[in-house]
Amino acid sequence: MSLRIGELARKSGLTVRTLHHYDAIGLLTPSGRSDAGYRLYDRKDVMRLHAIQALKSFGCSLAEIGQALSRGKPELPDILDRQVRALDAQARRAIALKDRLARLRERMRNKEGTDVDDWLEALGMLHVYRQYFSEEELMRLRQGRDKDAWRELAGRVDAAVSAGQEPDAAEARELVRDIIGQAGRTAEGDPVLLVKMRGLLDREERVRATVGFSQAALAWIDAAVAAYRRDCRPAVPSGTALGVATLRAAHQLLDDPPVFVDPLALAMVGPGREAVIRNDPARFAAGTLPGLRASVAVRARCVEDAWAAARARGLGQYVILGAGFDTFAYRTADRDSRIFEVDHPGTQAKKRQRLAEAGIAAPENLVFVPLDFERRTLAEALDAAGFRRDEPAFFSWPGVTMYLPEATVLETLAVLSVMVAGSEVLFDYAADPETLSEAERKGREAIMDRAAAGGEPWKSCFEPADLADRLARMGFVVIEDLGGAELTRRYLAGRSDGLRKSGVSRIVHVTIPRSS
Repeated sequence: MSLRIGELARKSGLTVRTLHHYDAIGLLTPSGRSDAGYRLYDRKDVMRLHAIQALKSFGCSLAEIGQALSRGKPELPDILDRQVRALDAQARRAIALKDRLARLRERMRNKEGTDVDDWLEALGMLHVYRQYFSEEELMRLRQGRDKDAWRELAGRVDAAVSAGQEPDAAEARELVRDIIGQAGRTAEGDPVLLVKMRGLLDREERVRATVGFSQAALAWIDAAVAAYRRDCRPAVPSGTALGVATLRAAHQLLDDPPVFVDPLALAMVGPGREAVIRNDPARFAAGTLPGLRASVAVRARCVEDAWAAARARGLGQYVILGAGFDTFAYRTADRDSRIFEVDHPGTQAKKRQRLAEAGIAAPENLVFVPLDFERRTLAEALDAAGFRRDEPAFFSWPGVTMYLPEATVLETLAVLSVMVAGSEVLFDYAADPETLSEAERKGREAIMDRAAAGGEPWKSCFEPADLADRLARMGFVVIEDLGGAELTRRYLAGRSDGLRKSGVSRIVHVTIPRSS
C-alpha cells in the first residue's frame, strides 16, 4: 500500500512541510509518484521515516541522521530498544510533571503567586496532554515569549483605558503597532497560533491575570486594532461579485440543462447587463468563459447541496461569507433557518439596491452582515448580527480565498475552527500550480490576468495535502476535497455540450467533530 504525503503526515503526526523538507535534503525521498505527480510512500519509506524520527528523538541532527543512514541502515531492533528506554525516561518525566502540577495547584489554592515561567515550564513538559497548543506550537511560544514586554504593554493599555483614551485616537496608534509587533514575534507571524493565543486569554482568567490583561483591556485592544486596520488598509470591495453573478445568469440561458437553477440570477445583474446576455449570449462562450461558467455553476450547486444535507442533519444557521449577489435566501422555501449574508459593505449596498429595483424582498430570516474580510473581525461582526455561537452552523465561503493573502485565509479558518462542534465549512481555493496540468496552468494564468486587470489579483493558493494538514491541526475533519475531475464526474457527466470543471480551483468541505 502506498500513502500520499498528506496521509503519511496525518498518520505519522508530522507536517507536510516537514516531509517536503526531508525530501528536499534527500533524507526521505518517496519511492514513487502518482500520475498527477503526488509523492507516494511505501512500507520501506515508512520504516526509514521511523528510523529518522527515532534517531532525531535521541538528539541526532538531520545531518548526522543522513550520514548514519547513508552508511547503512541502522538495525530497527536496536532502535526499538533505545526507544523503549526513551519511553521509560518519558514515563519518569510524566511523574515529575504530575508532581509539578500538584505543587502549582496547591500554590493556586493557597493564593500564592505564580509566574508565567511556572506555567510555561509545566506546559513544556506536556506532550499528549495539551489543551490549547500542539508540542510544536508550544515550543515556538516558549522561544518567542517575552513576559516583561507583555507586562509593559499591559501597563500601557491599562493607563490608556484609565485615562479614557479612545481606541481610535491618534495617540493609540503607537501602542497598537507595538502590540501587533509583539504578538507577531511571540507567534512567529502564524495567524492560527495568534487566534489560539487569543482564545486562551478569552477563556482562562488565570492566564489573563498572569499576563496582566483584563477583559476591559482586551476589548480596548480589539477596538484599537480594528480602528488601526481601517485607517491603514485600503478598502477592497468585492468587484468580482458582479462578474460571478453575470456568469450565473449566462449559465441559465446558455447551458441546457443547467447545472444550477437560479430563476433570480438575471434580475440580479441589472436590466442593462441582462439585455446584453439575452441579446448576445455567444460572447459568453468564447475563450476561458465556458470553463469559468462551469466552475461558477458547479460551485454554487455544490454549496447548496451541502447546505441541504446539513439542514437535514439539524443545522439551523447558514452563514454565506462573501455572499456577493447570491440569491439562495430569496429562493428557498425554508423560513425556519437563519441565514447570514456576510460581505463587503459596498458590495452589499449594491446588492440591496438591485433587490429593490427588481422588487425582491429580503425574507425575515435573512440578516445582512457588512464586513471587509481584511479589516474587521469575523467573530465580532457575527456577534453583532445575532449569530448564536452555542448552536452549530454551516459556513459557505465561495470565490473569496484566492483574493486574500494566505495569512488572512488561515486566520479566518482558525476563527471558524473554534465554533461549536457539529459546525461545517465549505470553501473553494486556488490549487498550487505545481499540482496542475500544463493546460490548467495556462488557464490559471489567463484567469489571474483577468482578475489582476480588474484590480483584484489572486493572492493565495494551496497544495491540497498541505492544506489538509493545516485544517487537521486546527481541529477540522475533512469530509471531502474535490478537484476538477471529481466535480466533473459528479455534476457534468454525460453532457453533450462539453462543459468541464478544471482543476484550477478545488472545493473542500470540513466539519468540527462532535464529542463521541
